[in-house]
Amino acid sequence: MSQLSFSGSGLGSGSSSSSGSQPPQQFSDQLTNTEEQPIKAKLVDLPEAVSLLNAGRVLLVPTDTVWGLALKVDPLSDPETLYELKGRDADKAIPWLVGSVFDLEFYASELPSWAKPLAERYWPGPLTIVCQAGDLAPKSFVAKDGSLALRMPRQRQTLELMGQLGAPLATTSANRQGQPASSQLADLDPELLTEVGVVFAGGEMSGEAPGGEVSGCGASKRDTSSGGASCPGAETPSNLPSTIVSCLSDQPQILRVGALAASDVLVCIEKFGR
Repeated sequence: MSQLSFSGSGLGSGSSSSSGSQPPQQFSDQLTNTEEQPIKAKLVDLPEAVSLLNAGRVLLVPTDTVWGLALKVDPLSDPETLYELKGRDADKAIPWLVGSVFDLEFYASELPSWAKPLAERYWPGPLTIVCQAGDLAPKSFVAKDGSLALRMPRQRQTLELMGQLGAPLATTSANRQGQPASSQLADLDPELLTEVGVVFAGGEMSGEAPGGEVSGCGASKRDTSSGGASCPGAETPSNLPSTIVSCLSDQPQILRVGALAASDVLVCIEKFGR
């Protein structure tokens, strides 16, 4: 486990222990010390991230869009910590990151015929599916209306993390409510970084979902060579949010248009799901 020192405007290199992973080179390139009293946070590897999540800790994790605050979805976990860190309204449920299309079928119920084909087409990717929660979804992580919001990120390290954890991650963007989210670690609120205290960055700062190119994904690769400590392992790191589609009725309802075009969603449903 390595330790990073975060300052108000950037990142400062801190002391490192002799064991555990070292900060990825792209992180090291971004580290600067601009404050007399830098904010410290720990950069943890996969095994320690799994251990901390199993213990009920909140971690900063990368996604294919922005950095997120993540907590293991578990009957013994309490999402209240996420609400307190975020300053999020209690009536706004926390979306889940999931590791496969299987999770959609496992945790949801009463899915319309087009829901699974839509997920198979655009997962992993910037598509959030709102669905009716099933009996296996922990009640404390279910919205007041009985729904779930699920997404499979196109982000290799976080998919590996969920695979080792054996559970989804309740995840909200790593920013205070009303403040902008970011794919750049250095742009995150230093006070929030201090409160969370732990960052999971995996190993490399770039890569693909496990197994390389995933068939069925609608998003194509974009050039991410402009530099900066963007989310590691994200094939298409972007500040664009995901597109949200409601599956709470037989007719699809697009609640938000984001990185995935509404026309692509509707074409997929017409072609594969009806």
